[in-house]
Amino acid sequence: MRRLLMFVLLVGVSCWALAPSSADEDAAADLAQAPAPENAEQMGVGRRVGDLAFVDLDGKAGTLSSYADQKALVIAYTNTDCPVCRKYGPRLAELESRFLGRGVAFLFVNPSPEEDPARIREQVKAWGFQGRYVHDKQAALGTPLGTRTTGEIFILDAARTLRYRGAVDDQHGVGWSRDAPRVHLLVDAIEAVLAGRRPDPAATSAPG
Repeated sequence: MRRLLMFVLLVGVSCWALAPSSADEDAAADLAQAPAPENAEQMGVGRRVGDLAFVDLDGKAGTLSSYADQKALVIAYTNTDCPVCRKYGPRLAELESRFLGRGVAFLFVNPSPEEDPARIREQVKAWGFQGRYVHDKQAALGTPLGTRTTGEIFILDAARTLRYRGAVDDQHGVGWSRDAPRVHLLVDAIEAVLAGRRPDPAATSAPG
């Protein structure tokens, strides 16, 4: 009887130790929702983007070729309503400042035609964006790039070749956030382009 009781206790302890904790379950849920690598070729990575034209929020016309003197152009899709975009606004502004002196320009694109330009200006000022901001109501940039969601990032090199598309990092998603990112996808991709290397991953899913 004593041996049987000891056996039951040992089995119970083992099962308790092997059972996933709520923290493990939360981590697994986060991982399932985090940006996932995608087929870069199918996502257009490696193709040269045409010299797309746009008009920024100040009414000034521009083209992608106007960034030819930059080593990299980061095109960040954002808006003022998406919860994920609102969380990433300050991060994008911080990264823009970090890479400003290294030949990296940022172009911010808002694909939401219903948004109020005055509200957009307020948010741009609050976040501290320095680059040009395009309210792309007619999808002049979005359609050729094949944009799928707000929160998606594109990196073009000086020859307008698409080198990366995907998420900023894995800190925020739809309905969830981590205290800090575990992978720095955009930073790593920019550094790779500046060094003449292929980003890895070169394409991921993006929240938004």
